[in-house]
Amino acid sequence: VKCPGGRIYPITDIPFIINNELYSYKDEKIIKWETVDNNELKESEICKIEGDNEHPEVDIRGLIYNYARNSVLLQSNYGRYYYEFDGTTYQPIELPNSFHWYEGSNGNFQTSKAWYIQSNTRFYKMSMIDYQESEFRISDYEIQSVFASPKSPNITFNGIRYMDGANVVGTITESDEVVIDNVAENGNKIINLISLN
Repeated sequence: VKCPGGRIYPITDIPFIINNELYSYKDEKIIKWETVDNNELKESEICKIEGDNEHPEVDIRGLIYNYARNSVLLQSNYGRYYYEFDGTTYQPIELPNSFHWYEGSNGNFQTSKAWYIQSNTRFYKMSMIDYQESEFRISDYEIQSVFASPKSPNITFNGIRYMDGANVVGTITESDEVVIDNVAENGNKIINLISLN
């Protein structure tokens, strides 16, 4: 972290930002980092994450941002067990065994409302609001690429429409509906994806 006066503090823990505030996970504790004057960084312990009888020793392996709830999910060493932290407190949550979402993994992406895992025309979705799972298929198109952003609930895609072979750019809405935004003329391929959000 670079202070306004130029001094640099290395944070080697698991850092994350909520509401423009810097936090990190270190030794079972959540630490908040604040600048003091121009060249000082102060750390203060917000809370300690404690295990239970079934899972006594907690080790956080990674985190996932939950944009809908303005929180982070801290992934524990117990697989499907997570701790949701909102900037002041945490609560343990258990996600379904089928939730294997990892940022940056092939086919894994997120919007402002859900995490997705795509396999061809099949989409597995988990809501960030209530952690409910669902699945849907886009069977009328061969999807060639997708674009999603944590700033929009929609997914933009380009692909081929099966009924006429046209190259299209479309939107998959938050309610899993497909809206075609652009169709290439004379079978020309649409090359650039532009976020339509």
